[in-house]
Amino acid sequence: MTLEQAIASYEQSAERYHKAFLHCKAHGGEFYQEEAESNKICYEHDRQLAAWLRELQERRKAPEIIRCGECKYYKIDHPKANGYHCCYRCHNIFPMKETDFCSRAERKTE
Repeated sequence: MTLEQAIASYEQSAERYHKAFLHCKAHGGEFYQEEAESNKICYEHDRQLAAWLRELQERRKAPEIIRCGECKYYKIDHPKANGYHCCYRCHNIFPMKETDFCSRAERKTE
């Protein structure tokens, strides 16, 4: 099952539980009230799962963030920098923290 199919499945299931909930509420009575509460819980559960899966889908589309500490341009103890720095263009020394990041980052291959 693909992520898209799982999202569609939970959305359809949530819709069925919501319709069942409304049907039970309309009929009233003690039995229907218990059934309505059960359907309401299942509806909220499936709706939340679909939302989380949609969020996962969006996050997978986002580019990977490479922190300076993981970057091949991140160097230690350059004479012109105090501690760590970015050596993307060695004629310009930029002091960096290990947790910083930029669009030029390339993961170390070692």
